[in-house]
Amino acid sequence: HSFPTRRSSDLIAICDDDFIAGNQIRSMAELALWEHGIKASCQVYQSPAVLLAELRSGLRYDLYLLDILMGAENGVELARTLRAGGNRAKLVFVNCGAILALISSVLLV
Repeated sequence: HSFPTRRSSDLIAICDDDFIAGNQIRSMAELALWEHGIKASCQVYQSPAVLLAELRSGLRYDLYLLDILMGAENGVELARTLRAGGNRAKLVFVNCGAILALISSVLLV
């Protein structure tokens, strides 16, 4: 019998049309993963179209962190496209602006 082998680390795709926000989300994700001893690799995409092109080439992710407030195609639309294509990976909707506003409000109290 041939059993599927587990990769040594998980793959996480981050899709945010804002370069700075996407990298901030990656930094926060990498810190949280490191703190919990989880090995994972994060890749940031600034466009749903680029991410979908990578998926068509055969790349697969275990987790998607999708900005809910992108331009023409937002994270919810991207999630629908992923599901319609049979992708069953975990999806998390994020908004870096909201996260940073929350952190700022906590620090200012």
